[in-house]
Amino acid sequence: MVRGQNDSSKSKTSLPSGVGPRVHNILAHENRADEDVLDEVYERFAQSDPFLPITHFIDHATMGPEALVGLGMGAKVEMWISRHRVRPYKAPTKSNLDPLNWKAALGRRDAHGDWLKYFETELENKALRDVLRLWVPRLAHDVGAFLFHGLI
Repeated sequence: MVRGQNDSSKSKTSLPSGVGPRVHNILAHENRADEDVLDEVYERFAQSDPFLPITHFIDHATMGPEALVGLGMGAKVEMWISRHRVRPYKAPTKSNLDPLNWKAALGRRDAHGDWLKYFETELENKALRDVLRLWVPRLAHDVGAFLFHGLI
């Protein structure tokens, strides 16, 4: 994997007041060293099954590299992903996701493809900010601490 150098000439992402500079270093932004490695990781695992066999827990193949880059350890990404294999996956679909009755489809693995298609369509037709404004409050309520476990 080719790793880029940290370009300190780029502007830093502005943070809300009260958030220290140390936090800035772990948040995703264009100035993190080895940020370009993540694109390669995502491309490699784009069609991989996000669920582990047997346990059906979420595969952390792409989350580990995010944490490593955020911690300034991007050189260890290749070692991390070498331990994870790409497992072909086709997201199951029922083709009946009703955005007005979205709670009925939450947590249903057989609707994973429906959710992916729904959000692809939403993001083609609306600004990311608008999609997030609607869906983060809806989903964060039930996700709780799991939403932010990557920050721990």
